[in-house]
Amino acid sequence: MAAATPATRWLLLLQAVGWMTQFRIDAEQRPDIGRHDLLAAPAVTSRADLGAVLEQVIVKADEVHFYKFPVAIVEDYYQVSPAFRGAFASAVHHYSKKPADPTAPAMRRALELI
Repeated sequence: MAAATPATRWLLLLQAVGWMTQFRIDAEQRPDIGRHDLLAAPAVTSRADLGAVLEQVIVKADEVHFYKFPVAIVEDYYQVSPAFRGAFASAVHHYSKKPADPTAPAMRRALELI
């Protein structure tokens, strides 16, 4: 972490632990989120792979985290060891909208205006 003071570093660590605990509880209650072996998943190896995922986000995202998660993957990609970048980026497939998902209501209304 790049936080300047020990108190800030501890606060960030505690917030991360709290968030992960809450995510685990939420994930256990949602059948669409399961355990995934990211090293066994197809790696995101090109901008085109990631671009295809982001295209779905733009049209189908109906909740803020569907935007935030892919952005975090893109931001952190070069912070990950090169040997694991593909597996890291493949996580975007597990928490992203798919082609079969419905178009978000706001996007549907916007498309009707065109």
